Amino acid sequence: MDKNRRFAELAGICWHKARDPIMSDVGGKVCGKCGERFEDNPDYAADPREALRVMQVRKDWLCFVRSIAYTAQGISDLLLDTTGKLRDAAIKFLEAEAKP
Repeated sequence: MDKNRRFAELAGICWHKARDPIMSDVGGKVCGKCGERFEDNPDYAADPREALRVMQVRKDWLCFVRSIAYTAQGISDLLLDTTGKLRDAAIKFLEAEAKP
């Protein structure tokens, strides 16, 4: 499975490419599930700030920050990485939170 899609699903946000888009009258795409307009889904690996924006609005935001603060990479390395380390850390955190 696409890791960007997995992250979006775990975070509870719509993954527009997974939905059948409805073409709007202005030529843009509208998600058939949530109704939001979209161009393309964000690449949470190439731009870790996008993953942070998603995580930041969650109630467990501070728990996530604590979980990555003491990793081998550290927060600054995760923020500068464009290979998906921050997204992958978020996936790991969200999967652990989802377990009963």
